[in-house]
Amino acid sequence: MENKISLLFSEESDLTTDYVIDWFLSKRKPYKITLNNFNIINKYVIKNKKSKLKIDGFNINDINSIWFRRGKLNLYLTSSFKNLNKFLKEEENVLLKPIEKELKKKINLVGSYLNEIENNKLEVLIAAKFAGLKIPNTLITSNKKELQKFYDKNKSIITKDFYHPVSFKIKEKMYNSAGTILVNQKMINNCQENFVPMFLQKRIDKKYEIRIFHYKKKLFPMAIFSQNDKQTSVDYRNYNDERPNRNIPVIIPKKIENKIHKLLKKLKLSTCSIDFIVSKNNEYTFLEVNPMGQLDWVSQNCNYYIEKYIAEDLMV
Repeated sequence: MENKISLLFSEESDLTTDYVIDWFLSKRKPYKITLNNFNIINKYVIKNKKSKLKIDGFNINDINSIWFRRGKLNLYLTSSFKNLNKFLKEEENVLLKPIEKELKKKINLVGSYLNEIENNKLEVLIAAKFAGLKIPNTLITSNKKELQKFYDKNKSIITKDFYHPVSFKIKEKMYNSAGTILVNQKMINNCQENFVPMFLQKRIDKKYEIRIFHYKKKLFPMAIFSQNDKQTSVDYRNYNDERPNRNIPVIIPKKIENKIHKLLKKLKLSTCSIDFIVSKNNEYTFLEVNPMGQLDWVSQNCNYYIEKYIAEDLMV
């Protein structure tokens, strides 16, 4: 075990990875950091009775653990033709799925690139509901009349992206979405009778928000008092750098914690970030899951030392 190595897949600018590496250095444990855009799958041989996998020059038996923080396994599938690259990317994802599954059987593997790209807000909401968690009233529609009915019934509603925030360029002008947006009657009036599908939810009058970082069976919850600032009252991710929200450790009720574990087991997530709203009636409403998620601000604000916890798990 002493000679085995831990592989960390991340991005060059990710501070969380740096903090975890600091703990590896303090314990003098072997590790290797692999950044995005590297060709690191050297060999994957499948035979009748067994298979052989070589990653970044290491045989599977040389590896103690793998942490997918902000990166993924890569295959050398690129082309000078832009349209062909899209096809090759899809081919790569198909190849990575069985490799990830095999790795999970043989080593301590935490995180998943595939969980990130396959994360679906609607599927997660349905899974959360069946796990017993309360979710906001939700509507997906492409019809103005249905949008108006939902608005009239719920009084205050929000909309947000299905997956990634909108970001594209036309000529020299960039267009970006604003995260979670409060919908008003003027916006509805300006809509056409039919439009692209829109993700809508009832706005919850919140007491505070909760961000939970999850690592294996451990939850690290933090309360975010975002409702006291107009800029962050709809969504704390509309950060106010001049007047940051107050963030403190919080204890999650055991019955909510049990339902969270039930959900994460269903989603097969070994690590992720989870968002909740606590209403003024102290009801916990589940919002969404981010399979990778940020953790250093939760760790620092709450003195959780999550990076130490992760490093020690990867070293074992």
